[in-house]
Amino acid sequence: PVTLTIGVLALLLAHDLYASRPPRITRPLRLTADASGLIKVKLADVADGDLHRYSYVTDDGHVVRFFVIKISSRSGKRRFGVVYDACVMCGDTGYIQHKHEVICLACNVRIFNPSIGKEGGCNPIPLAHSVEGEHIVVRAQELDRGARYFSQVVSVRVKAPVTGKELDTLKTPVRYE
Repeated sequence: PVTLTIGVLALLLAHDLYASRPPRITRPLRLTADASGLIKVKLADVADGDLHRYSYVTDDGHVVRFFVIKISSRSGKRRFGVVYDACVMCGDTGYIQHKHEVICLACNVRIFNPSIGKEGGCNPIPLAHSVEGEHIVVRAQELDRGARYFSQVVSVRVKAPVTGKELDTLKTPVRYE
């Protein structure tokens, strides 16, 4: 009886601590732009069909998340969905992958894989990109524009464009574009 009680308690504790937690997004890999303002992701790193999440911090401290996933194609043509990890309708809660499905965490909608990268509905917001050689290339400028979809802001030290004074983005009352 004592062993059975301990087993049941352990099972209930495991359920409370782990199984009953809502799903969360994976930690994004933070990327930075090169001297040309480009962010490059190797095609070989994202060709497995899994959701690969990245983040970029804008000059004013906004954390912009995006993900890349290889899209299934009947023609066999290699295509990748490159999208913001946000939805116009649901916000920046993000998406997860469960087996072969991509799921919106805000509304639990399963996304039809071939529609990833296309506008409309509860789809991740398309991110302008290009494929150059063996890389997916995203312009930092494009990610800066996507900052409006995300609420997370981190501290970044910047210089005021007028005064030259060094400021912390979290303590600065103004922003410029």
